[in-house]
Amino acid sequence: AINPTDLTTVDRITDFVSGTDKIVLSVGGTLANFELGVVVEANFGSAKTAAEAAFANPGVRYFFSEIAAGQVDGDAVNDGVLFFDLNGDAVVDGAIALVGVTSMAANDIVNSIV
Repeated sequence: AINPTDLTTVDRITDFVSGTDKIVLSVGGTLANFELGVVVEANFGSAKTAAEAAFANPGVRYFFSEIAAGQVDGDAVNDGVLFFDLNGDAVVDGAIALVGVTSMAANDIVNSIV
């Protein structure tokens, strides 16, 4: 989703497997521009704030955050959200909720810009 405001405005992937599946994004930069959140965020708002803080670091374009159980799909399992910054202005331009995913790696993201 572009310009996400809450979890109802983001796309969801329900069967993503880190290390097996790939997400293709047309976001400038390289796969090295990925940061993994270090804490479980309570909700989408706090995760988005953490993403924008990460995007303030030059070059960071992707940020993955684990979100507390019940926020994405209402069950008792934590989920994740991948945030991205399309133009390097330190503002979240889009997000994808990853149901049941609590971590991912930079190589799970394939940059479609060559």
